[in-house]
Order: sequence, then structure tokens, then C-alpha cells
Amino acid sequence: MKPVRIRKKAMYFTIEAVISMMILSVGFGIIVYMFTVLARPPVGIVQTTLYDTVDLFNMKIESIGNGTCSSNSSWIDDGNITDTSQSIINQAGELYYRYKEKSCEYCDELLQQCLSDFIDYRNLEEENIKIQINGQTWYDNGTITQENATVIFPEKILLIGTENNTAMWGPYIAEVQVWQ
Repeated sequence: MKPVRIRKKAMYFTIEAVISMMILSVGFGIIVYMFTVLARPPVGIVQTTLYDTVDLFNMKIESIGNGTCSSNSSWIDDGNITDTSQSIINQAGELYYRYKEKSCEYCDELLQQCLSDFIDYRNLEEENIKIQINGQTWYDNGTITQENATVIFPEKILLIGTENNTAMWGPYIAEVQVWQ
């Protein structure tokens, strides 16, 4: 009689072990799923950051008080900024035009300085931002690389304008990218 009783106990222990392993596997799967889902930033936050950043770059120079591309800048007196009613991104387009078409030797430095000063002034240096004009990168900063990002949003802006109200320039494509 004893051998039958041992067999029944062994069978119950085996069934309990299998059920326990299934419960542990499901629990482990849920934990792994939660870590992968919660590790990604919500798409809405990154999209809102992109729209806010693009809105900042559409600010008029005349409404900016500090920095190299501002209404108080010495660049206005030097003739590097000819129209304060245009936006920062349009001013970048004009500097790009002068660099590419007019062979301005220092306009590429002005363009980079204008964008980086504006980003520093607006406390955006911790954001993941990349700014390109016609495929050429003029500002690239981020705490993570785009290859390691889970969400990337680009926004393209058409740049057209006049230099000193005389020569038309453009159209150029500016692209602002934000990622997390």
C-alpha cells in the first residue's frame, strides 16, 4: 500500500511544479513586457516637443532680446542681419544663401553661431535636436544618438526670402529633427 501513496504524492508534486513554473513564466513575461513598453517615451510628448521647437525657430528676430541673432545684436549694425522682421530659421536660410551662392567666407560660422546661441538662450541644449538646410547639418546636439532613439520626428520648412530687400534667395528646405 505504501508504494501507491508515494506515487500519488509524486504526481501531485509534479503537477504543482508544472503549475508553478507556468505562473513564474507568465509573471516573468509580464515584467519583461512592462520594461520594454515603459522604456519608450510616449509619441505625443516627442511630437509636442517638435512642434514647440519649430515654433521657437519661427520667432521673429525683432522679438528676441539676447543672442547673436536678436534685435540687440551687433550683427544688425554690421549688416549681417538685414531684416529683423524675419524668423530665426529664415535668417539661417539667408546666411546659407550668402555662404553657398555669394561665397561669403564667414557666413557658415555665422549660421552655426546664430543657431547654437539661439538654442542656448532658449535652454534647448539638453534636447535632441538636429537642424539641416538642403541636407547639410548646421546644428546637431543630443543626449542620445538617432541610432539609439525610439522615436524620431522631422519637420520640413520651406525657406524663401530676399537679401537686403534686393536679391531673392531660395527656395531651400530646412529640416528640424527631434528624437527621444
